[in-house]
Amino acid sequence: MPYYSLGIYLREEFSRPLGAVIRNDRIESYLKSVETKDASLITVGDRTTEYFVSHGHRPKLQIVDAMEKRAKRPAPMGGFDHQTSVRNPAGGIASEAADIIRAELHREGAARLLVDGEEDLLVLPAVFYAKEGTDIFYGQPNEGLVHLRVTPQLKKLAADMLGRIGFMASV
Repeated sequence: MPYYSLGIYLREEFSRPLGAVIRNDRIESYLKSVETKDASLITVGDRTTEYFVSHGHRPKLQIVDAMEKRAKRPAPMGGFDHQTSVRNPAGGIASEAADIIRAELHREGAARLLVDGEEDLLVLPAVFYAKEGTDIFYGQPNEGLVHLRVTPQLKKLAADMLGRIGFMASV
């Protein structure tokens, strides 16, 4: 399966948050002010997923790698009906991982994608394949959470970023 690598020249750009960062000390109050539905909720990252699951959510899709800040940790407990595993090396996107994200977003139930490698960049195919109005949350290390609500403009941005690494996504 093809793998699309993020060249060194794009790392800084791709590390910038795609949306506003919710600082760690504001997460509780922010999430109380935002209506999210589990059927249109995607979490990327172990701590982010753990937070939502521990607060009673069952995200449509959880993308985790059992790592936090490059250190091994237990994967979050529960909150899903079925789990799929995939290899996704650091610094890129494996086409198999993107294909699984696409399939899981069209499948019934709450799913977990357990990544062997790194899940960070998988937020891009998640945005691209998600329905408009889907809420995506992912961690911004040492800062907080990033909340994205999928819009046509955000889908276009994700498609453009994916295209810059050679990944030609099709709906």
